[in-house]
Amino acid sequence: MPDICVRLAQAADRPVVERLWLMFRHDMSEFAGGLPNADGTFRGERLEAAFADTDWAPYLVSSRDQPVGFAIVRSLTGPARVLNSFFIARGARRTGIGLRAVREVLARHPGPWEIAFQDENAAAVRFWRRVATEVAGHAWTEERRPVPNRPELQPDVWISFTVPDSSGTSPAAAAGTWKLGDLTVNRVGFGAMRLTGSAAFDLGTPSDRERSISVLRRAVELGVNHIDTAAFYFSSRRSANELINRALAPYPDDLVIATKVWPGRDPSGEWWWATPRQLRGQVEENLRQLGRDHLDVVNLRIPPSQKSGSIAEHFGALADLREAGLVRHLGISNATPGQLAEAQAIAPVVCVQNPYGVGAPAEEQEFLRACGEQGVAFVPFFAIAGAGREAGANETDGEAVLAVARAHDVTPAQVRLAWTLHQGAHVLAIPGTGNPDHLAANVAAGALRLSDDEIARLSSLE
Repeated sequence: MPDICVRLAQAADRPVVERLWLMFRHDMSEFAGGLPNADGTFRGERLEAAFADTDWAPYLVSSRDQPVGFAIVRSLTGPARVLNSFFIARGARRTGIGLRAVREVLARHPGPWEIAFQDENAAAVRFWRRVATEVAGHAWTEERRPVPNRPELQPDVWISFTVPDSSGTSPAAAAGTWKLGDLTVNRVGFGAMRLTGSAAFDLGTPSDRERSISVLRRAVELGVNHIDTAAFYFSSRRSANELINRALAPYPDDLVIATKVWPGRDPSGEWWWATPRQLRGQVEENLRQLGRDHLDVVNLRIPPSQKSGSIAEHFGALADLREAGLVRHLGISNATPGQLAEAQAIAPVVCVQNPYGVGAPAEEQEFLRACGEQGVAFVPFFAIAGAGREAGANETDGEAVLAVARAHDVTPAQVRLAWTLHQGAHVLAIPGTGNPDHLAANVAAGALRLSDDEIARLSSLE
């Protein structure tokens, strides 16, 4: 799906909106009548009001930094909001952009809404009835009203529905909550690895700074209060920790930031592994980058060379930092059941962060179950099936995943996240992305409910 950005248009955006307005009025002249003015433009009273009247709001829709449409809302303080004008350029139609854009505009103004269109405009009839059904189910009405001061025109069709106010229950809380020690988090969180570029670390193109910042802020707006990061998440131009600091400080009271130590990267990007004594420096570097006086959760990320070895010396060093007040809670990552037991004997472990998802081997399934029995959160990474994959189907999506996605009209990535969350109340998702549309889809996956049969079919995959 093309990524989109819907934002309130500013005065500087007016020339762009005016040009889109001319395309919109040209399209509408087929149904609503009206010829251009002598100078070739169309009447623009609604456009004028959108930028001058505080009871109106203009929105600009962009895709890949190109303007593709606009929306004008009026009667913001009235009994019902009215979507006065909505337009998507022809080259961007039938891509899903229009539906996603209008849903985002509606969501920003919960409450009663009214939208008008013409019977003769068959595409608009289909589109707006679909919007009403997706937003309000069957709880919408339709009626015909005369066009004011235009008796020669056929009556407009008006649909009415109510957009629910989701402020009481955030989307990220739809799957419930879990406690990391004494810290309550929504089960759908956010992984910061993909914030810095198109691929992990320095393997891709560095990200747009402002877009990454907006993704983080939008994540918090959606109710995300568990962010996973690391000081070694950086590209040639971006640092995940610095982006988090810039976007979210001063931090919300309920925000939990988890980070990882043991691996490190020097400024050139070369990897190194810390000694137990060097872990303090890694913790302090995370504190500096994030602008905090303590870290909520620090995971000891176990290197492949230690997959079956002892972690006691390194975990013991972290336990000392916990006693010193630099760290609040501890976790382990890329671990085995034996290493969890070894760590638990030294200090409490609140989470295990391991690769996991549809098709996970039996031993990982058993480890996940064992964590739940011990009250330890299991936090899968790569739950959408692999590094470098953010959303949507690819060659790894088998027919079973695709069939469930089609049945629910969602993406395969959302199916994989939903299945993962269904594995236990102690399972926390941390899907990462630098794409605002993928962020919204990832968070929405927390509300996706799969049937027992669907869960069983996906669980049988290898």
